[in-house]
Order: sequence, then C-alpha cells, then structure tokens
Amino acid sequence: PLEGKAAPDFTLATLTKKAVTMSEYREGQPAIIFFWATWCPHCREALEDLNMRAPEMQKQGLKIILVDVEESRPDVESYVKDHKVNLDVFLDEDSSVSTAYSIVGVPTFFLVNKDGIVKSSEHTFPEEYQSLLKVSN
Repeated sequence: PLEGKAAPDFTLATLTKKAVTMSEYREGQPAIIFFWATWCPHCREALEDLNMRAPEMQKQGLKIILVDVEESRPDVESYVKDHKVNLDVFLDEDSSVSTAYSIVGVPTFFLVNKDGIVKSSEHTFPEEYQSLLKVSN
C-alpha cells in the first residue's frame, strides 16, 4: 500500500546511538529499509546477504537501514556481534514503525528512492534494486 507514496519517517534508537531519524540517516540518498528479527531464519539469510553486499551498495550511494522488530537491545546486540553484522540497527521494540509500514511479516524490504518515495516492497531481496532505485553498479 505504500508503493508510490512517501516512506513514513521515523525516529528510533539504534545500537550505536540514542535516537536517529530515518530521513536524516538517509541523507537524501536512496535506501533499502529491511524489517527483520533475529528469530526468523529467512531474515538471518537475507541479513547475511545484505551485510556481505553492503560495501558495494554503499559505493553505489545506497543507505541500508536495518529495522529489528519487537526485540530487546541485548538480544539484537548479541546477534549482531556473534554474526559480525557491520551495519547499525534501528530498534522497533514497540512495533510502531512496523505498524506505520503495514508490516505483515518479516523479512520485508522497502526500496526508497532519493526523493523518499517507496518504489517497491518485497519479502525477498529484489535483485532489480539498481533499476528500481536508479543507481549504477
């Protein structure tokens, strides 16, 4: 339901800072917002893939925004440390952001263009992300 509309902005604590606003974090760049949870096997696979691709995506000018759904900071910190995830994680402990994005299950990816418009939402990583977000490899 969000495709073609502005991505709802949000402010959440991250693992490295008290509170970060998504639009400021995005800095006008296209972004992949990934809603996930540590208990979800498909999320773990997708997160491993994103973590591996992150350097390439960041060179393309993409921001990767990880939003953990309904888990405590200690659980997420432990998972991130154990699995050597090199990306910051936004903590949606009360599901307020998940609700704003109408998340029905994890994993869920939202592709947001540089203007803040949702171009796509998928439950698997969209391989055509470059053309959807108009970034070059």
